[in-house]
Amino acid sequence: DRSDVAVLVLDVTELATDQDLHIAGQVMEGFKGAVVAVNKWDLAERALTRDQRSFRRLVLSRLRFMASTPVVFISALHGQGIDQLLRTVFEVHRKRMEWLPPGQLSRTVMAAIAKHLPPAQATGSLRLYRVKQEAVGPPHFVFYCNNPERVHFSYERYLENVIRDEFGFEGTHLKLEFRGKGKVHVIGEN
Repeated sequence: DRSDVAVLVLDVTELATDQDLHIAGQVMEGFKGAVVAVNKWDLAERALTRDQRSFRRLVLSRLRFMASTPVVFISALHGQGIDQLLRTVFEVHRKRMEWLPPGQLSRTVMAAIAKHLPPAQATGSLRLYRVKQEAVGPPHFVFYCNNPERVHFSYERYLENVIRDEFGFEGTHLKLEFRGKGKVHVIGEN
């Protein structure tokens, strides 16, 4: 709970058990940064004929709600990959604490909205007027709109992915808040 970045250590022989998924869920619900460390990679190199890229896809398919999390392969016994793991943790922490240029954030989000408009609803359509970054650690973005109740979870994910991809927030869970007409809607509080 007190961490900024959590390292989820998985055993290569028991990949992403139910307990691992439960802990990963807690990391995401707490809006923490995350790095997945696959331990005992030295055993996998001998026993398996898979390369790191295909194994990374396998890990992230099991942790599908953490698809943007970096995966590092380590061997604690031999000390392999520990330096890369620490560099990755520090990079995720640095991105968690980064303030984005307001103009660039606004242009990116408004271009994404123009490219993919919010879904129309029988009660009216959602209109997004502007966006600003409210805080860091985790990065917190506030969207001003006509009615936050009209924000569909799939559109929330779309906007989150646009910001993540454009600004490189790999491994960082973003907090998006929608405000309008005296109402507030925050991702994670559905």
